[in-house]
Amino acid sequence: MAHGWVSSLQNTYDQYYYRKWMHEIPPLRHVFRGSVIDLHHNILPLTSKVCPNADLLIEAAVSVGDSPLIRVLQLQDMIIHSAAHLFYDGELNHGLRDLVDLDSLLGNSSEDVAMLVVERAYELGLQRSIFYAFRYLNMILRTPISAGALERTRQAAPSGYGLRLMDFLFLRALMPEHSSCGDRWSGVARWLLYVRSHWLKMPWYLLLPHLSIKAWLRLLGKEKH
Repeated sequence: MAHGWVSSLQNTYDQYYYRKWMHEIPPLRHVFRGSVIDLHHNILPLTSKVCPNADLLIEAAVSVGDSPLIRVLQLQDMIIHSAAHLFYDGELNHGLRDLVDLDSLLGNSSEDVAMLVVERAYELGLQRSIFYAFRYLNMILRTPISAGALERTRQAAPSGYGLRLMDFLFLRALMPEHSSCGDRWSGVARWLLYVRSHWLKMPWYLLLPHLSIKAWLRLLGKEKH
């Protein structure tokens, strides 16, 4: 705040909700430049069952250039981070772009790189996200992923009917929102995945009160969206 960064959320409840349960503080906006930054302390909400140990991410971070003070996530963690957001977030209007980002991060990766990603995902408890990422990269973008890495991720796959349902939803929701890319089920698929994202991020005993409070604030005109 002393350097001009202020919270973009003025609602007391939202401030509490972010700081108590989320993996980031409310977005900060600079009062002079107008630029916005997100300050994260993890990659998934604390309320998520698969919220990873952030210390593992930080300890494995790599330096940028010659400065030991500036570090980024290692490549495996970048890929896992991207996959976790894509398959846990409910807003998939840019889903195909995010899938292309994953394809770019993987590049023409060797089996060793893909396997490193898979094993790291198991270590962080995010193997289901990597299963989905590798599956839909391979199905939609034909991203070359080694058979060994694909086989290893299948251990994290949902049951037969569950996987059929996820294919039905994601193969529609990951397409661009255009009439040439969708069918009559595309809107339903995106809505169901939006509901799923809330269920994954918060247990019901926190989710129901949260949604009730947000609805009440919206009725009072204190909630913008």
